[in-house]
Amino acid sequence: MTKQSLESTRQLVQTSRLVFNRWNPNVLSGEKREALKADMKQNGVLGIEPIKVVPAHNIYPDQPNDALIILDGAQRAGLALELKWPEIWVDVEYSVVDEVSAMLYTWRKLYERGSIDGFKEAQFYKSLVDKGLTQKQIAERFGVDQSTVSKRLGLLTLPESVRALMSKADKLSLRHVEPVLGLPEADQVEILRDAVKYGDSTRDVEERARSVKQDLERQKKFEEIVSKAKFKVCPMEGCGKPAVIGWGNPNVLSLQCSSGNWQHEWDGNTGKTRSQRMAKERAAQMKADLERKGLSKKLPDYVNSERSVEEWRTAMVSYVLSELLPKIKSLEDIEIRGEFEVDGKTRVLEVNLNEAWEGVGWSLEVNDGKTYKSVVDLTVTQVEYKAKHLAQYKSQVGVPSPDSEKQLADAEKSANLFFETYASKPTKKTPQARKSELSREVHAALDKLEAEVPLAGGK
Repeated sequence: MTKQSLESTRQLVQTSRLVFNRWNPNVLSGEKREALKADMKQNGVLGIEPIKVVPAHNIYPDQPNDALIILDGAQRAGLALELKWPEIWVDVEYSVVDEVSAMLYTWRKLYERGSIDGFKEAQFYKSLVDKGLTQKQIAERFGVDQSTVSKRLGLLTLPESVRALMSKADKLSLRHVEPVLGLPEADQVEILRDAVKYGDSTRDVEERARSVKQDLERQKKFEEIVSKAKFKVCPMEGCGKPAVIGWGNPNVLSLQCSSGNWQHEWDGNTGKTRSQRMAKERAAQMKADLERKGLSKKLPDYVNSERSVEEWRTAMVSYVLSELLPKIKSLEDIEIRGEFEVDGKTRVLEVNLNEAWEGVGWSLEVNDGKTYKSVVDLTVTQVEYKAKHLAQYKSQVGVPSPDSEKQLADAEKSANLFFETYASKPTKKTPQARKSELSREVHAALDKLEAEVPLAGGK
């Protein structure tokens, strides 16, 4: 067949002259194909759109002169053969002169209709890669992003199990599959099966795939670090378990074992445990603090007391009853907690005499209209020393951040003065009886105060 015998580009030709191309990425589903077949059967040869063809010898010089390679309309041509049509209308595209331009023509027609099968498209791109085109060149010629070409080519790497899952699951689209490319087969199948089971969106699949990729990268980095570490197993005495990925980003300074104990963390190079590192850091900080304060040794943040916590509780209750409660003008709640004025300044009182805590304490703050500043803070904690020279001490009176020995001595003097001033006189009553008596005194004082001062919050 020559160009002169096809003076018009549109002609009715014998179907036996048609040759199907090997690059068509279009796939027509069963229902759509049957619908098209029924339409062609009803309307006949003259009722269908002409198919696009190119003389075969334009592309392959060794092909017969009368052969026509199908560029667009392969589905219609195939159905025409099934319907045993002897002839079909065609449009001949003489501008197509090589296989690449023929492939481009086919692809563009299908892309305009949005009827490209993803896997066929992937094979289509692969055939162009085999011809020496780069992904960038393919993207430029076909007017798509290079990432699209890369993702389609990635479909060819999908394991058979994933392809089988896609063929059975109508809910899975290419956008579901693309995020899992490059993951281990088991992860691909698990993510896509869950997507079908729970109706996950493409965004859900993307997030889950991203999480799996991050875990894999983290595992790879961890294995590299462990391979270079001098201490690969836990150095804690009696442990010896191998390093595993722990909480937080793995690095050579932070290996952990499978015990789950935060103390079983060590430096892969030195074998020093976290506890050892923390102790070293604390010692360095302590040294810096001492140098800043001009001291040669660290001062304790407490002074010892021979009185028990219960005796201190008694003294504090006595102080509250005699000194503070009469001055309170409003209560925040039914506990010994409220505020009063001294020299025009509002002071806030909070007393903790809760027996569930192994200690007692109270604080007094001054409200300057903007912030509360603590001016008095007394905390006593129960203690039991095993050393004989400390055995007489039953509690510790807190001294926050002392700067000198003199401050500690002054704190001890003030604590003793406070106790001697407000502790009840010796009594023959048992501690439990005295506790009940103090409790009645507190409630009696509060009842009296409640009758005279409205409680905060309308209580």
